[in-house]
Amino acid sequence: MSFPLAIVVPAYKLRFFSRVLDSLAAQTDKRFTLYVGIDGVDADFESVASRYAGSIPMVVRRFDDNMGGSDLVGQWHRCIEMIGEEEWIWLFSDDDMLESGCVEAFYSQLDRDSSFDLYHYDVDIIDSDGRVVKSASRFPAVMDALDFLKRKNSASIDSFVVEYIFRRDTFERLGRFVQFDMAWGSDIATWAKLGREKGIATIQGPHVLWRSSDANITPNTERPGLIRKLSIYADYMTWCRVNFPAYGDWMASYHMFRMIFHYTPYLRKREVEGAIARFYGAKPELRYGRLQKWLIMSVYPLLRLVHTLVHLKSGNA
Repeated sequence: MSFPLAIVVPAYKLRFFSRVLDSLAAQTDKRFTLYVGIDGVDADFESVASRYAGSIPMVVRRFDDNMGGSDLVGQWHRCIEMIGEEEWIWLFSDDDMLESGCVEAFYSQLDRDSSFDLYHYDVDIIDSDGRVVKSASRFPAVMDALDFLKRKNSASIDSFVVEYIFRRDTFERLGRFVQFDMAWGSDIATWAKLGREKGIATIQGPHVLWRSSDANITPNTERPGLIRKLSIYADYMTWCRVNFPAYGDWMASYHMFRMIFHYTPYLRKREVEGAIARFYGAKPELRYGRLQKWLIMSVYPLLRLVHTLVHLKSGNA
């Protein structure tokens, strides 16, 4: 039997996979099919999945290569290509969970208003043992896509891949996920793209449970990785200002500057120059881009000092 909702799990880490399936098996509404795409690892996802065969409609496929290691967006896409005729797609994960009424709440939302292309759940953050440790920022009933971008890029809201359900035909028509290196910002740009016309509607009631564990909370402060991330962020912010002209050159410049300032303790002046040139020299021409680039490069040593002093002061407060 085919249902309108496909829940898609790109699978790589086995550690919490049974918890994911526990939460799906506990759904009060089982009108979904689960698609699990194993991303070229030896871990035995199949044995775990087989224990739920009678309680979850499920399709499991093992891919020979680890695409997610080099092209995470590509892994998302090939997992989505596993689905049948479902109208709605929920890209989930191999370690997060759902409260038991999530699927039921989605269908209730569609009964009330199915006009949106993108639906969202509020999120609670759980630890390795599944205990709620924090509530993520709550969304309004409907959030404008431009407002979403601005608020996310200024760190005033959280956003995780697993909290969104999107309409398949709109997703395909608009070109699927926006491609950035490491998929960094790909989900945010895609949600903004899908929500541009009608906004992002929040499903009221149950929450998605996003897991914060030692598998995903260790920051990488090695220089090559940070240089790469800053360059990716330059591409992402360029996408924001080009695809959402109302975002504004100055807002985009400010958000780029915030990220540069954040990285100043870790990167030397010559190491940020490429990312700065990438953003401030991007086409179409950024208003006063050359001047802004020159100013940032000129005062970069001072920015590093200011960052150090600010953090010393906050640490002693």
